[in-house]
Amino acid sequence: MSVPGCRPLLACILAGSAPAFSAEVNWAPPAASIWSKAAETGRPVFLHVGSQSSALAQAMQEQTFAREESADFLNSRFLCVLVNAETDPVATEQARALALQLSQPAVLPFNLWLTPDGRPIEVHGYLPPSSEWGRESFLTVAQRVSDQWIRDRGSVLAASAAAVESFSTPGPAPAPDTTVVGNTLEEAAQATLATLAADGTTFGEPPHPLEPELWRFLLQRNGPAREAALSVLDHLSRSPMKDPQGTFRRRAAEPGWSSPSADTLLSDQVRLAWAFLGAASLTGDARWRQETVQLLKALRHFARDDGFLFQGWMAMDASQPARRIPSARLVDNAMAACVLIEAGKRFEETDLLNEGRALARLLSQALAEPTTLLPTGAPATARDLVWLAAAQHSASLDPAPTLASLADRFDPAQARWLASSRTAASWWPLVVPLPTSAACDDSSTELALLLAPGTPPDLRSLARNSLTRALADSAAPTGLALLALSLP
Repeated sequence: MSVPGCRPLLACILAGSAPAFSAEVNWAPPAASIWSKAAETGRPVFLHVGSQSSALAQAMQEQTFAREESADFLNSRFLCVLVNAETDPVATEQARALALQLSQPAVLPFNLWLTPDGRPIEVHGYLPPSSEWGRESFLTVAQRVSDQWIRDRGSVLAASAAAVESFSTPGPAPAPDTTVVGNTLEEAAQATLATLAADGTTFGEPPHPLEPELWRFLLQRNGPAREAALSVLDHLSRSPMKDPQGTFRRRAAEPGWSSPSADTLLSDQVRLAWAFLGAASLTGDARWRQETVQLLKALRHFARDDGFLFQGWMAMDASQPARRIPSARLVDNAMAACVLIEAGKRFEETDLLNEGRALARLLSQALAEPTTLLPTGAPATARDLVWLAAAQHSASLDPAPTLASLADRFDPAQARWLASSRTAASWWPLVVPLPTSAACDDSSTELALLLAPGTPPDLRSLARNSLTRALADSAAPTGLALLALSLP
């Protein structure tokens, strides 16, 4: 069931250029018909979620699916479905939710083996082409799933049904312990300050990624924490991380922000612009206003002909030139609209204000009809919808329809967010709830609700309670979680 005229489909969807393939997996596009075909043939489904912006997804494309042994085995034992994370965000969120529920890494790529009715048999993140450092290879897992399905299908079906039942009917949520928040924030601030380099350039050991939310968290605090964050931002803005067009690379390999990577992503620029804006607001220093405006004007380098902002440039390793990632993500564009509007208002920069409002209007249209941003129209994740509503609020547009769609991603009986709509039909029939412990995950709906401007008070309170509960089980909260909890 391969798509004619596209060989191989994976390369066409996930890469701008691909190596020569010696084999081809018979990928089917995501569609409801896959389940009827699975029921008819009695085969389980292998579902791979990849992205051209994921180095590990690209590695699986080039090192695993190109192998004749892998392709032949998948084609003979499974119905294979390929999901592009950029164009099917809801299915990607469902895969992420299953990974979280089953204690697997919640980052791309996702490899899911499913029963013919869409329930999970096994869920994994990246799998290497061969066993490395004691880690299972892709074929080892695929062979195990196939053998179990052939030898004892009844047990596999029972186990998958039990897995779905286990996360569909959770126990009552405990009351949030608010005392843990203050202690966690203070401990995190002190632990971060202890890693500040002697010259004040960076926190921790290299490599040094951009961590705007951690810096914003420290900016919220007085004294040494704020001074340390300002020092790091100052050194960053004067370092080789800042390229000639005024945007910032993704990470530095060496101390002092030296040896920057070739990657330049829209999401990083937007997050960093919020940090510069915070520094400008807290200090009143015109230097930070200048940095904010300069960076936001540099977002024009990401503009596509249709008005959306593309993801950026990425290199799989340091030896390769960065390649353009032409796809656009709703959440990145909505966050960009918000910070453009906020900075435009605060600094009386009319151009930025108008650009933000125009982007917000364009995003609103994306939910009403199919676009290159959302080819299927309305489907979007809850996090997408939170930031879209924020962009609409900032642009004085009506967020009510978006908030209604957001409400359809929430299960009021269990007080949990869902990976897909409760009511709208989906090609993948399984509705997966996100575990409450995932509130600290950087892609969580709760963090988006707390960070996005204009979130209704009831949703903000709900998110804060969920995040507070999850904090008790989080060994090391991320900078994003720390920032969300530190905001009023």
